Amino acid sequence: MLTCREVPEELTNPHLSFPQRLQLQAHLLICTRCRALQAQFAALHEGLQRYVNKSEPLDPALAEKISRGYLGETD
Repeated sequence: MLTCREVPEELTNPHLSFPQRLQLQAHLLICTRCRALQAQFAALHEGLQRYVNKSEPLDPALAEKISRGYLGETD
C-alpha cells in the first residue's frame, strides 16, 4: 500500500505500471486527503491548459534560441 508521502509522485507520473496504478487507486479509495490532492492537481492541469491554449504562438526563431540555451549550445 502506498503512503501519503508517495502519492504526489505517483499522481504526477504518466508512466505507472498496472500494479502501481492499482496501488494508487486503492490508496485514493481510502484517503480523502490524497483524493483532494488529486482534485487540486487536476484543477491545476486544467487551468494551465486553458492558459497555454490562450497564449500566442512562440516565434520560431525565439523558440530555437531558447532551445539552444536550454541544451547548453552556443551560436
